[in-house]
Amino acid sequence: MKRILVAISILASLTWSCEDEAAFDAENLVELIIDMRVENNNQPGDGVSKIKVITVFPDGFTTEDDGKVTYNIFKEDIETIETDINSTIENGKEVRKSEVLITNNEADVIDVRATISVNKKLVFKEIQVRFKRAFPDSINIKSSSLVLTPNSFQEIELTTELLRRTGVVSKNSYAETIVLDTLGNPRGLFNNYKTIADAEGKIVNKYTLGTDDYIGYLYAISTTRQESNTVKIDTINLFSKE
Repeated sequence: MKRILVAISILASLTWSCEDEAAFDAENLVELIIDMRVENNNQPGDGVSKIKVITVFPDGFTTEDDGKVTYNIFKEDIETIETDINSTIENGKEVRKSEVLITNNEADVIDVRATISVNKKLVFKEIQVRFKRAFPDSINIKSSSLVLTPNSFQEIELTTELLRRTGVVSKNSYAETIVLDTLGNPRGLFNNYKTIADAEGKIVNKYTLGTDDYIGYLYAISTTRQESNTVKIDTINLFSKE
């Protein structure tokens, strides 16, 4: 399991009145991050479902220049997002907080680190968010050609698509593809056979009859499983002729 850090870096020093500044000396800097919490945890890793991380600061807290927080999200490619520190009313009290929405395209537990810089000192808190596997709602198979030539290494492409009503399936989703004759016997061969979907939920396999001299109808069949372990199947008809 990969650990992905989300670092919050406030790039300017704290603006505070002289009266209150003394209360936040080096010994008490950790108090500047009052709380971190997560909303909508355990979302599907489908690239669009969002988990919210909220960081809460003391009354009157801001940065000297623009009152923004920079979020660095350490995925395979680092993302940088700036958000404002805003005042809201919760339970009749004013609250200063920053929020960030996190998406992911795989099942994973992500470490979230909130870091602020005050008087050249770094203060941080951490929390975890969890993304569950985004399973397919349906499966589709299509072919670059429906006609094959026996005793030939001419290839066609069989593309399996794992589809969701929302977003895409999680990274490394699995499906199998087979080609059978009308009696249920395997025919032909795959070149560099694949079962793992790409980032768009597609698996592309190259198929040929090779030295097989079969003539007649063939069935290309792709199968996968849903979250409930239900098997989903799609089939297309191919034809082998000289």
